[in-house]
Amino acid sequence: MLFSKPTPSGTGLIIYGQSSELDLLYDVIHELADTLDEYEEDTKGKYQLLMCFAYEVRKAISGDAVKQEFVIKGSDSFVTHYGFSVVWIDVLLFTNISRYQCSFFTDNKRHQTILYNLEMVIESALNESDEAGAKGITPLIGKGIDIGTKYIFLIYEHARWTFISTIPSTPRFREIPLLINKIFNTSTEYHKTLIKKFEKGAKESNSRGVDLSIGKKIFRILIGSLYYFFFSRSFIICSICLTRSSFCLTNLSFSTFWVLISFS
Repeated sequence: MLFSKPTPSGTGLIIYGQSSELDLLYDVIHELADTLDEYEEDTKGKYQLLMCFAYEVRKAISGDAVKQEFVIKGSDSFVTHYGFSVVWIDVLLFTNISRYQCSFFTDNKRHQTILYNLEMVIESALNESDEAGAKGITPLIGKGIDIGTKYIFLIYEHARWTFISTIPSTPRFREIPLLINKIFNTSTEYHKTLIKKFEKGAKESNSRGVDLSIGKKIFRILIGSLYYFFFSRSFIICSICLTRSSFCLTNLSFSTFWVLISFS
């Protein structure tokens, strides 16, 4: 059975499991992703997000992420558990997409069992991190986030950027529902403006909007620079400093990067 604990900074959680358990999770993610067309405009973003999730799980299985030995109760023996870190924004979106894709399987108890276990450990880590804040975030596990837009991956990138670039604090954790609603809710002006920026970036780069920054590779980046951008007839100064964290970005064009950080 999977288990978890929140990260020290409150940015996310670490999900642990034995290799066999993580193998099952990895297989289920791929089976759910197989219901999506990675080249179709309307489904490409969701497919890439599930592949991001699968990548993190695979790193754990390979021993390239977190590895820890735990004492077996009632004995002097140890059991090795492998883990991977996930940002709160990421894992909430992963579970929403996974649950939706799972609905296409009429009878698969294995999918349900793995997803329930995953959702349980997420809720446990949320409560351990901050029980008061968890009350507002828990309803977003597996549901409650609008994932219907073809720009879901770009919106995810922007939401993730906004979250991890904010100073870690209790208010940041408790405001996750507000952040998600503002960025993902298709009825908000913020969301509508964001979509217009994506469409503008696509036009400028002469490509489909969903192709702006989606790629098959996932890598770790460390950026420490000052960037100046022209937005709404004024210059915005953005100081960028990302700590070691998985970030699903490849082939990121200038116009797309401008879109990602043009909203504060």
